Amino acid sequence: MSGSSALYLEGVWSVTCFVVRKGFRRQGLMYELAAATVEYGRQVGAHVLEGYPTEPPRERP
Repeated sequence: MSGSSALYLEGVWSVTCFVVRKGFRRQGLMYELAAATVEYGRQVGAHVLEGYPTEPPRERP
């Protein structure tokens, strides 16, 4: 592979972020969003899903 084709692998998806508003966190929404992403990926032929989870910084008192 060379050039821009080196950056693209068919069937490989990169999930970069989900944003859940503060008042709706800790209710299992991230799990539901991730599960829906996996299911949709299966439906459209994704072979690999890469995810990069991060924790938001804690609020200062």
